[in-house]
Amino acid sequence: MKSLIHNSFTYNGTRLFNCIPQKLRNMKDVSTDTFKNHLDKWLADIPDRPPTPGYLNINTNRLHDWIMDSKVQLGPSGAPAQLCH
Repeated sequence: MKSLIHNSFTYNGTRLFNCIPQKLRNMKDVSTDTFKNHLDKWLADIPDRPPTPGYLNINTNRLHDWIMDSKVQLGPSGAPAQLCH
């Protein structure tokens, strides 16, 4: 049952939406196209490195993993970074 929940669109969509920057997440009174343009610009900075047979993978290439990895690296020195959940 737990795997059904964790693989559902509702669960994963919510997690991904909560990982996008707050300024993007909280946009109000904008058209869908405007929101999508801002989202596309933000997504363009996230690497897309699918697994290559015969090579070691850095991560799973899931969007959530890339975001969490970048937030850990960008966290203040000596203090844990705020991660998306």
